[in-house]
Amino acid sequence: MAWDIMLETRPLGLTGIAMAVLAVYVFWRRPTPEGRALALLMAGVAIWSNLYMLELTAIELPAKLFWAKLKYIGIVIVPPAWLLFAIQYAGYRRWNTPFRFALLVAGAAGALATVLTNDAHHLFWKSAEIDLSGRFSVLHLPMGIAFWFWATYFYLLLLSGTILIIVAFFRSSHFYRKQAGAILIAALAPLAGNILFLSGLSPVPHLDLTPFALAISCLACTWALFHLYLADLVPIARAAIVDSMDDCVIVLDKQSRVAEMNPPAQRLAKRPLSSVIGQPVDKTLPELSARLNSHAGKTADEEMVLYENGRQHTYDVKVSRLLDHNDSLISEVVVLRDITQRKQMEVELMKHKERLEDLVRERTTELVEINEQLVRQIVERRQTEEKLEASRSEIRLLSKKLMQTHEEERRGLSLNLHEGLAQYVASVKMAVENLSKLANVEDQRTRDTANDIGKKLDAMTADIRHLSTRLRPRMLDEIGLASTIESYLMDFEDETGIRCEWECEVEDKKYNPEVTTCLYRVMQEALSNISRHSGASCVKVGLCLKEKCLALVVEDNGHGFDPSRIDVRRSLGLVGIRERVDQLSGTVTTFTQVGQGTRIEARVPIE
Repeated sequence: MAWDIMLETRPLGLTGIAMAVLAVYVFWRRPTPEGRALALLMAGVAIWSNLYMLELTAIELPAKLFWAKLKYIGIVIVPPAWLLFAIQYAGYRRWNTPFRFALLVAGAAGALATVLTNDAHHLFWKSAEIDLSGRFSVLHLPMGIAFWFWATYFYLLLLSGTILIIVAFFRSSHFYRKQAGAILIAALAPLAGNILFLSGLSPVPHLDLTPFALAISCLACTWALFHLYLADLVPIARAAIVDSMDDCVIVLDKQSRVAEMNPPAQRLAKRPLSSVIGQPVDKTLPELSARLNSHAGKTADEEMVLYENGRQHTYDVKVSRLLDHNDSLISEVVVLRDITQRKQMEVELMKHKERLEDLVRERTTELVEINEQLVRQIVERRQTEEKLEASRSEIRLLSKKLMQTHEEERRGLSLNLHEGLAQYVASVKMAVENLSKLANVEDQRTRDTANDIGKKLDAMTADIRHLSTRLRPRMLDEIGLASTIESYLMDFEDETGIRCEWECEVEDKKYNPEVTTCLYRVMQEALSNISRHSGASCVKVGLCLKEKCLALVVEDNGHGFDPSRIDVRRSLGLVGIRERVDQLSGTVTTFTQVGQGTRIEARVPIE
């Protein structure tokens, strides 16, 4: 008898295996919400069928009850999965919210928990016994109130999903109606089997015909998958998208007959959908038919011109071929996009581009002329600058030569004063002294006169020596700059009463005569300005080496001045200082502020 039962229940096992394979195929082929819902539905049917087969083949009551309880894992999956699939397939995805999904999961979990705990409350079935009156040993389970409650709940889910599929069937176009019909058959077959089982009209008492009816569903789903491409097309959702498109979409079958047209395409053809379905495309849109014939057997992408109400319209035509897994033509999808405005804009853009190119050429010509003028001006300016630089060089050279000549004249004049006039004055003084000695003792008047003349000659000698030093001190050439500055500061302090502080950080050795002369004259000019204009009581003078330069610093505590309002008399002295230092490629820095004194630093390279 067990072998007979195995033979009789083979359809259940085949159904379970087929549904499991199809579930994996759909889940892998279409990883979308509707694909996952369909895969879940098939997985639930596979669990239900296989576990019900194990229930029928079991002999002992405990074993049958064990498999009977476990089969409800698949039973509670089927209704929610069916509703989810119907929602996705019919295009009502907005209904599928996380909260509603959680309610479906909670309902399935509640029903399964009621079944698994039935031994504690006996609300799902009141008792359990084996019925041996038929060809099968089946369980006889008098149902309790919990069963009818959950049965009503799950039937409502199945009924809701079925209604959505029926609506989708009538809303589907000709191209998708076979697909929707196959799904509807797959849904109604197990529903009819379950109604026969619950009503007691089953040919075999207490035998649930639902899993056997699922074999019919399996065949319908297989046909829909491999021949109607159920896993590749979602008609309602796709139809909603296509209908909302502004482009004209035309679907042709492999005989080039119209299978679907969206509203814009119907307006283009000036015919309703009912009058063009099944009609050859050459009778609906002859211009399009000519294009399709010229691109037979391959994808096309070109432009087409049509006239509507006497107005020219340009369309971008794209033809896509849909092939099955054997690369056989299923249909062609033609998309016509009205690009009339784009073409007009392209024409306008071309005009603007040409105008812009003309303007660019005009401006380029102007810029070339301006550029040539600028080049000429730059060349002229460069030539002028070169001439000015040459003139400056000549002026600097002349100024340097003039200063050298001036210094030579000063040196010569100083030497003449010291060696010539001073010697003559000394000789005259000696003669006067001799005259005073030769005078008689009684000739007091002669001696007094001689003494007065001697004193005046001494004063004249001192003035000559002072003038000679001012013109060109001999010690500058013989001893060095540092000692010369120190000696000058002592004389300056005696003459002006301004206290002088001297700080020297260099050895008193001979440097380049031009350098020492330049810094000596800078010191002279700075002290001259201080004595005449600053009102200072103290002067600090320093000499040091900085970055291969001999640096002279002269700083006073006078009232200073505003650099923006320089006194003309003071500015002449500063200009002279700068000219001297510039001749030797040196630098002069002046720091001053009203009431804060003045600081002048001159640096001259020693090499």
